[in-house]
This record gives sequence, structure tokens and C-alpha cells, in this order.
Amino acid sequence: DLEKMKSYLLEKQSECPSNVDVICALASVEMELRDEEFDYIEFLQDFLNEFENSLSDIDKSRIYTNLAFWDDFSKDSLKYFNKAKDLGSPFVETYTGLGLYYFSEYEYSKDEKNLLISHDYFKIAREIDENYITSLNYAVSLFELKEYEKAKEIFLNLLEVYPNRMRLLLCLAYCEVYLGNKDEAMFYVEKVKPGQDLKYNLNT
Repeated sequence: DLEKMKSYLLEKQSECPSNVDVICALASVEMELRDEEFDYIEFLQDFLNEFENSLSDIDKSRIYTNLAFWDDFSKDSLKYFNKAKDLGSPFVETYTGLGLYYFSEYEYSKDEKNLLISHDYFKIAREIDENYITSLNYAVSLFELKEYEKAKEIFLNLLEVYPNRMRLLLCLAYCEVYLGNKDEAMFYVEKVKPGQDLKYNLNT
């Protein structure tokens, strides 16, 4: 029950007002409760202002990263991500967020400079935590940089772990097309059968 969780967290907050775990959990619960009076950004900013001198750089970078994602890739979002990065954020989400920000800028402007910046951040994120999301982001940035063989290798490695995931099959088909391997491309396209994998769709 969210109301009980909120009461519990408020109690914990009164015991230790500078506890970042509590404040982040409380912010999430407030959002889940859809309280129209609650302002997520203002809530975390007030916490930062009050406890800035006593918080570690890691704690501050965690809050800045949360603020950045809440601001949904606006200019303020970039400001928060950069503050987290400058504090030496150890969180994969910080660098994934920066990668996504610059990748969306690249998609809008087609300026390869943004793509290169995005690629670098996706690489850092993958070095922190190599998983499906970080590997996929990194491989997509390689594909956009026309590094088709490198991208293909990562997509193939992912396909071994996540067999028949449609997005991976399509990514591999695109790689093969650009590498001039039409038969191989068709091999992957023919494996994509709508409804074969209800758990995953093309946005997975």
C-alpha cells in the first residue's frame, strides 16, 4: 500500500533528514500517488539546497541524475546530467542519459558531432554495466557511425543471450544489408514473425 509506504518513509525522513535513499524513495512514492500538489523537481532541489554541504558527491550525483530523467531530455536535463558527471557519478544511468540526450540531438540535427559524443557516453555506460540496454545503445551508435562489423558482433552476442528478440534480428538484418550480404539479411528478416515473441516487441 503506497500510503503506508509514504508514512513509513516520512517517519524515516524525520529520523534522518539527509538520507538520500529515503528521499529518493519518498519522491517516487509521491509520484506514484499522483499528488497534484507534489513537485518532484522542487522536492529534490530543496533537499539538495538544505543538505548540499553534508552530502557526498555520489549522493549528489544520484539526485542530479534523477532530476535529469524527470526533466525528460530538456536543456535543464542536460544541465543536471552534466552536474552528475562532473561529480564523478558512478551510476550507469548518468552516462546512458547523456548518450540518449546527444543521440536524440543527432537524430534531430544529423550533426555527427552529437553522434560521436553520444557514442562515447554509451561506451562509458557499457563499461560500467554491460547489459542488454547498454550494449544495444552502444551497438546502435556504432551502426550509425557506419561501423557495421563492430555493431553486428555486439548484436550477435546479444542474440545468443536473447534468442529471437525481434529488434536484434532487425538490427542484424540492417547490418548485413549495409555490409552487402543480402542473403544473410533475408535470413534474419525471415526469422521476424509477428506474434512469435509476445513478450518482446520492436520497441523492446
